Amino acid sequence: LAWPPTWAFNCFSTALAAQHLQLSGLVGQVLSSAVNFGLSWALLASGSGFLGIAAANVVGAWSSMAYIVVYIVATGRQASVWRVPPEISAAGQVSFVEFCRTALPTACSMWAEWWAAEVLAIFAGWLPGGQESVAAHGILFNTMAVFYMAFVAVSRACMLRVGHHIGAQDASGVRLAFVVSVGVAVSLSAVVAAALGAYGPAILRLYTRDEGILAQADSANLGMVLSIPPYAVMMCLMGGMRSVGLQVWSAKAVFVAFYVVGLPFGYYVGCVAGVGLLGIWLGNVAALVCAAAALGAKIATSDLQRVVADV
Repeated sequence: LAWPPTWAFNCFSTALAAQHLQLSGLVGQVLSSAVNFGLSWALLASGSGFLGIAAANVVGAWSSMAYIVVYIVATGRQASVWRVPPEISAAGQVSFVEFCRTALPTACSMWAEWWAAEVLAIFAGWLPGGQESVAAHGILFNTMAVFYMAFVAVSRACMLRVGHHIGAQDASGVRLAFVVSVGVAVSLSAVVAAALGAYGPAILRLYTRDEGILAQADSANLGMVLSIPPYAVMMCLMGGMRSVGLQVWSAKAVFVAFYVVGLPFGYYVGCVAGVGLLGIWLGNVAALVCAAAALGAKIATSDLQRVVADV
């Protein structure tokens, strides 16, 4: 029940962001989070269990969608968000097939990455003391996912800036947008990685008091820290590559990086070589480094002038 409003909210907020109206999307997300958190707390306190959390998630999603719809109507932006004009230019005539050609590879890139995290959890369960290892992996990944969202935002910003320059047929601007976006991603990732390196163990203790789980998580904290910089670069480049029509290439690169390089490496180092949970996480690091390097090399060697000329 939460997926339809979430999908609609993301569509509307992306359309507004393309018009340099990012604040409305931020407010909607904050509203959704506040409603979700507050209602989850209240329902859990009343004894509703996980069903209450699910219900709170649904209410939060619909709250954000209702807000964005009211904002669009109140500001009179229906024509630029969801209303189809009577005449559409040739560039604006996008078929459903063309839409899927862009959307599905982009989704596959994200699926490949997030499903790999589930495979890593399976590997963690194969370690000695598997229950503690799986629990430790879970709190590490959930902590990292919170900080990952900063780089999802950088990815979106890169996609929008590159798209604007392509629309203006400015090849040098496209390249500059990539360079600046990657610079922002690297700088931000350095701050996040340093914070997780210094305060990661303290954050992990907010989840549980089980010393066995915490010992496993502390031993693999370095893997979480090292995952941040390559993930930041990978996400940034993936965002820009959607705008230049390289989403299929990036999906293939991410798949190979995780399922040909990262997962086998993590399994060997963690489960065979005996490094443990840290070894499994180093597989995640290896996959992210390979993906970021491959995407960076592709952009560096692409003829962006031709891409702009084809618009």
